[in-house]
Amino acid sequence: MYSLLWAKIPTLKPLQTALKLLDIADSEMKAYLPDYAGAVLEVAKR
Repeated sequence: MYSLLWAKIPTLKPLQTALKLLDIADSEMKAYLPDYAGAVLEVAKR
């Protein structure tokens, strides 16, 4: 999960659009995606 987000950080908007189009991201998934991205960014700062 983290590696996927790490690869997609520069293109998060297209990623979110793709997830919506594919109906993969339900409301729960959308709620957690920012947390995953935030955790990845925290690790990247170290």
